[in-house]
Amino acid sequence: MKSLKSPSSSFSNSQASEQTPQLAYRPFGGQTQKASFTPVTQTDVENKAFAEEKMEVTRLELMRYWMPLVRSLVVRSIKQSKGLKTPLLNLYL
Repeated sequence: MKSLKSPSSSFSNSQASEQTPQLAYRPFGGQTQKASFTPVTQTDVENKAFAEEKMEVTRLELMRYWMPLVRSLVVRSIKQSKGLKTPLLNLYL
């Protein structure tokens, strides 16, 4: 003989399955490991400061190289455009 399910038991089972998620969030790749805290050492601080100074020096070197070139191109372009005198031209002359 078959056992009949009571409506209350099927209702409680459906509620339980709704409360338990079928698809759970799983972090991607490296996110599964907990981040370990490593103290910042003096070497780390010095390396970061050195890298920042190096970037600043590179930026200044690029400006020193490119600004005269850009300035001469702007002046040449303005002079070739029918010799118009503009406030912009006065900045570069």
